[in-house]
Amino acid sequence: MNKSFIFLFLFPVFLIAQWKTTSDSNKFDGDYKSAFVVGEGDKLPYTKPSFGIKNFDSKEPMIFLINVGYTGCLNNILMFSFNDSDEVFRTSNVDVNLNNDAIFINEFNNLSVLNFIELLKTRSKLFIRYKSSCGSEDFEFGLSGSSKAIDFAAGTYFKDLALETQRLNKEKLIEEMRINQIQERMKASFNCDVPLKYIYKFKPSIDLMTVNMFDKNLIQRKIKFNLGDEITIYNRWLDKRLLISVNFNNSINKIFYVNPVGLWLLTEDPHIKWIIDNKTNLFWRCEQISFEEIHLIETNRIK
Repeated sequence: MNKSFIFLFLFPVFLIAQWKTTSDSNKFDGDYKSAFVVGEGDKLPYTKPSFGIKNFDSKEPMIFLINVGYTGCLNNILMFSFNDSDEVFRTSNVDVNLNNDAIFINEFNNLSVLNFIELLKTRSKLFIRYKSSCGSEDFEFGLSGSSKAIDFAAGTYFKDLALETQRLNKEKLIEEMRINQIQERMKASFNCDVPLKYIYKFKPSIDLMTVNMFDKNLIQRKIKFNLGDEITIYNRWLDKRLLISVNFNNSINKIFYVNPVGLWLLTEDPHIKWIIDNKTNLFWRCEQISFEEIHLIETNRIK
């Protein structure tokens, strides 16, 4: 996105703040369209700031603020508010052009760009405070005619973005519902109607070994075992994980699901291998949870 251009076109001053549009092209930037409005400033000589949107070759539109003085100071911050609301939006994620006479907004701290564009289209006034290491200034812009002007400059970009956002949100909702269902089934696997029976008990033969496990709340944890801990294997098998309970040396008892490899790390007891090799005869699945489903839970938790 080219942010080094010089604003060569002049903005006329209108007594009524009406959004205007312009289009042009040059050898370096190609075709571009702009939608802008001239506002009011509270300090001389920057009493006629301009705010708007510029779009080069149908790419992602740029939101800009110009005629506000020198923009090359440090710690640039923009604050935004609209009429009929006390809510203030802000951003420090901005760029300036090479001439240090324009500032470009990349994103907002507490608002999406789509929602900001919607506010520009539906409100009647926009208030901006521009702060930097050089000082602070306030500006006011009318929004009459903004909706049609923005659509002219941006084309279908924001409409397409809104549709894509809706699609992604729908997919996210479906995934969240699926994850919730899997989590409920995993919880149910600890409390099924089949009597819980232990298959085998053993103690670690290696001291201070750490093993990854799922606790009852479906959270993966690193558990450190001592030689005195007692591990009980039960008749539960969740995909590739065994249900176990652990009586720790400190008299605390907890239950986990653990990959058999984790048990092999704790002991050289040959019975463990026999139990795993004969699991189809020994373990009853309370819930059929696939490896892919468990992987989805783990991946989502990392996010």
